[in-house]
Amino acid sequence: MSTIAYRFLIMTVAGCFHQSSNYCPGVLNDNCLNLDASIDGPQHCINDQQCAVPGMAVCDVASSMTCVQCTTSEPAACTGVTPVCGADDACRGCTAHAQCGSGACLPGGSCGDDTSVAYVDQAGSDNPMCTKAMPCTMVAKALATKRPFVKFTGMIDEAVTVERGRTVTFLADPNALLTSGSGGAILTVRDDNTSLTVYDLAISNAPNNANGFGLVIQAGGAPSVSLVHTTLDNNPGGGISAAGGSPSASRRSRTIRAAASWPRAARSSSTGRPSTTIEAVASQQAVGALRSTSRTRLFFETAMIVPACSVV
Repeated sequence: MSTIAYRFLIMTVAGCFHQSSNYCPGVLNDNCLNLDASIDGPQHCINDQQCAVPGMAVCDVASSMTCVQCTTSEPAACTGVTPVCGADDACRGCTAHAQCGSGACLPGGSCGDDTSVAYVDQAGSDNPMCTKAMPCTMVAKALATKRPFVKFTGMIDEAVTVERGRTVTFLADPNALLTSGSGGAILTVRDDNTSLTVYDLAISNAPNNANGFGLVIQAGGAPSVSLVHTTLDNNPGGGISAAGGSPSASRRSRTIRAAASWPRAARSSSTGRPSTTIEAVASQQAVGALRSTSRTRLFFETAMIVPACSVV
């Protein structure tokens, strides 16, 4: 009697087993419908291993249970030119230095590092390394590293020269200042093929003499300078002196051209006060310098200063 009952029980259990046609082991709830949904919409998941689509390799286990580019708990999934994880779980380019662990957001949206950025910090030390962990205090030593970017933090008191065909970009933390307490110009750019781009830096408080310019572009070559969100203020000799050729500067869609002098640049035509609108006032015959009035404050959202024979 017990043997018959045992066999009947086995047959009954075996007869009840049925595998669903939607059974997919490893997919969310083992349901193939969740896998099929990824063809026209988000791919459902329960862990990162189920997210095999390139660029969507993170499973948002805290919310949507779908494959996304990144999450707040996995921001390192964002790399290259899109290193920042946004609130929408999508990777994007950086827009501020604070968004990068290196403290250096590059113009293209990627984050720099010690191989591409030389760090200059008022609180650093006099060393030739100029790394994030060991910032130097001298711009000359940062330039000597030959890295394409130099990052400024704090107030740097130094007369700086960019020359010999060097291409370099200056980056700056908020309120960073380049100044010089002695000599002439704070920043000098010279020689053929030298190219300098400056972002977010104040170049101010030059020595109180006729040569106390914020920026000098010397004659005898064809260097170029780009100023982006840059301020030149309280420079007794003038904000900018660009000697030789017929230099030009542009801000947004407006262009300034001057044969020699720029006596009322960045002043309002109605009030005479400093203004962010640049107005060109060129002399007729003089040869020498493109310059602002003594101590005039110049603020450039975007500007290019190049010899007229160069292509902007």
